[in-house]
Amino acid sequence: MTVPSERPSQRPYEREVTFEIDGLPFSFATWSDISALFAIRFLARYDRPRRGCEAGICGTCESLVDGEPTRLCQLPSTALDGVSIVSGSKPGR
Repeated sequence: MTVPSERPSQRPYEREVTFEIDGLPFSFATWSDISALFAIRFLARYDRPRRGCEAGICGTCESLVDGEPTRLCQLPSTALDGVSIVSGSKPGR
């Protein structure tokens, strides 16, 4: 997944997603071609989980998505709808 080449204002959102991360509720509109990590950090403005290689190699962004270890940089943002996430990052780490 990559950052879209078009500015967000140039195209309509594809889907509204609602989910929970670290016990906090989030809801926003997003596109399918951006990663869950990008959406969480930049659309929701939540600074956990951490960014790493953004290629699924380093595991820095690995979090529990409905109890399953998942690298958020490899998950499409539209897959966030209805899930519960526990980030791998803790405050102060």
